[in-house]
Amino acid sequence: MKIVVVNGSPRAKGNTEMLSEAFLRGAREAGHEGSLINLREKKIAGCLGCQYCFSHDGVCAQKDGMEEILAELDQADMLVLASPIYWFDVTAQTKAVIDRLYARGKRGFHFHKTALLLNSGSDGVYEAVLTMYRNICGYLNWQDQGIITAPNMSYKGGYAGRPGAQRGVCAREGTLKGESAKQTKRSLSNGKQLAKQAEGNMHQVYFVRHGETVWNVENKICGATESPLTERGREQARAIGRELRARMDAGELKLDRMLCSPLSRARDTAEEIANILELPLAVDVRLREQNFGKWEGTARDGEGFQRAKENFIDSFSGGESMMRVAQRIYNLLDELREEKEISYLLVAHNGISRIVESYFRDMRNEEFASFGIRNAALRAYSFPEEV
Repeated sequence: MKIVVVNGSPRAKGNTEMLSEAFLRGAREAGHEGSLINLREKKIAGCLGCQYCFSHDGVCAQKDGMEEILAELDQADMLVLASPIYWFDVTAQTKAVIDRLYARGKRGFHFHKTALLLNSGSDGVYEAVLTMYRNICGYLNWQDQGIITAPNMSYKGGYAGRPGAQRGVCAREGTLKGESAKQTKRSLSNGKQLAKQAEGNMHQVYFVRHGETVWNVENKICGATESPLTERGREQARAIGRELRARMDAGELKLDRMLCSPLSRARDTAEEIANILELPLAVDVRLREQNFGKWEGTARDGEGFQRAKENFIDSFSGGESMMRVAQRIYNLLDELREEKEISYLLVAHNGISRIVESYFRDMRNEEFASFGIRNAALRAYSFPEEV
């Protein structure tokens, strides 16, 4: 697997570069090819929003250092973004590259896997970047392989003195506990382990939301109410099935069995995918969508419903509370976690997607309530290794 690390720090031999090099050492030890791009050596302008790339097969109108980066990413299997925190955000150099990736928006990306390396002078400054990164991954169907944060690096070269810096260890929570190093639940301790996850050796579970339905088009809340797939929804199901088939044939991922919700929109989506993947499919009632009670059939973006979703114990007058939904989904995931040799694909609903997401990482209440994924979008998760 070819891994490209893009270092957005303007400082030579600083903490971000050391963090990037430590990650690459671990990845290379795991048998992968890795390269480091230092943005301080490039001249890259911001995106002009001119849409030239959309009419010229992904070729950008601007001729600068981004050409070389796009060419390398066109051969990459995994992109790792590395940046210090400047004013609660990534650096301007990093953001310019992210914006210019728009050029490949229509053509698509060769890589599907990503990771994020961040460091900062203080703790508690990552929220804005993490939100941006996760939203991009969700929108582009990138598979986030892990997020590593290393706070309290307030001077140049501070990372070099940390335990494990020369072994490819990045912000290992146990080692750096006294220095307030924190990670998300899905953070990984070194490049070798992250590369192991990316090549599919970790115990993983995959999630796909059903295709577009009639009520999706009409902007209505489906919940426990049946709403059939549109023809576009069926094609979305077949498209994600073909993508998964290609990645399985290429050895990028392993799938053994499928489970789906009993509601027809999810079941029909799952059957389209199962026919392409030739995998056994079973219905699990625990994957049914949340019953939104009095809100079903009303506008999805209605102000009242948006407020109601923030009340996790509310059953919506005859429906089901989010806590009850979480209970059944967490129980299911706990069971799948024990089947260590089997990788499942789950096909279900938007409301279920937020519960699954919360099983694998910490989320703020507001983030949880507003979380969602597109129709037929794919999410990949890794069960944490036993310690």
